[in-house]
Amino acid sequence: MTQRKTNTSEIKKINRNVVFQYLYNHPRITKQELAQGCELSMPTVNMNLSALTELDLLETTGVRDSTGGRKAKLLSVNPMAYYAIGANITANHISAVLLNLFGATIAHKRIRIPFQKSGDYMQTLANLIWGLVGECGIQKQRILGVGLSMPAIISQDGQKLAYASVLNFTNGRLQDFSASIQLPCHFINDATAGGYAELWHNPMFSQPGNAAAVVYLSLNNSVGGAFFLDGKEYAGTNQRSSEFGHMALHPDGGRTCYCGKTGCVDIYLSALRLAGECDGNLASFFEQLQRGVPEAVESWHAYRADLVRCVNNLRMAYDCLVILGGYVGEYLNPYLSELRMAAAALNTFEQDGSYLYVSTDKLENSAVGAGLTWITDYIQNI
Repeated sequence: MTQRKTNTSEIKKINRNVVFQYLYNHPRITKQELAQGCELSMPTVNMNLSALTELDLLETTGVRDSTGGRKAKLLSVNPMAYYAIGANITANHISAVLLNLFGATIAHKRIRIPFQKSGDYMQTLANLIWGLVGECGIQKQRILGVGLSMPAIISQDGQKLAYASVLNFTNGRLQDFSASIQLPCHFINDATAGGYAELWHNPMFSQPGNAAAVVYLSLNNSVGGAFFLDGKEYAGTNQRSSEFGHMALHPDGGRTCYCGKTGCVDIYLSALRLAGECDGNLASFFEQLQRGVPEAVESWHAYRADLVRCVNNLRMAYDCLVILGGYVGEYLNPYLSELRMAAAALNTFEQDGSYLYVSTDKLENSAVGAGLTWITDYIQNI
């Protein structure tokens, strides 16, 4: 008897997921089209639509043109039923975004504040998040949770920062953030979060086969990355997969990285290398490069040489698409052709660099990706 109840409950949940996810991916359809697409009976579809209505997840978005008789209502998922928050914490800034159920950014804000291991800092973070919620008039019960993006390796259980030298915050506890923010929270590596945002928002990766394997190289003030297989991150045995910033690029006589080793990718491809040419202003560097200022051109050529060497190594290791993201990635679109040509010149097997792409998701992508993890979990497990 218990087993029968359990099976019935599981079947109901499966059907609810099927109906919701089909509706999520096919907005503005009729009940008849929904039943046909899900291959479910009309009574089963009606029962699940009633359940979604109770959760405020269903809305009518018009009617189908009549071919005789009553016009059929067009149904869609209500994008404002639930929300997620993403926050990207760096050594000098906090960025926060509020996302609706379809991952669209409803509001965002960035403040400059040096990271500190203090209650005051935690309160500032909480105030920033609740300020966005208040400005948009969102009820607390409609918030799925907060994704906290940080330049850190997360512990296997997700409860601590196993390595966070950039912030000098190793062993920071998730429960401290949750207690301050007073919402469910989880950690995510900033490069992984940026990669999630790119895969979500770039239509190219929704085409069959394109998202089978993707490497994301994050070129922020620290360098990181992520490897995605069929849309899911491969984290590695110790949650340290894709720490591209600590691959050796110039091991013999190279510059010293913040990790203490010499020649790391991070010290050569960090956004700080270019921003440092213009008093820390990365936008000013690329403005000078566009104008052909000799010093900027010389610095770019040196940076480009190191960048394509790293890219070629990633292509050799993974044999998949490579996306350049992070702060530097925001400015690379005008230089994509030359980057592809330079990368191809290093490639043993290929005559072009068409596998190389530049990030298209530019607005606080690590914060966005952190929030998207809550939305993904919700739509997959409703």
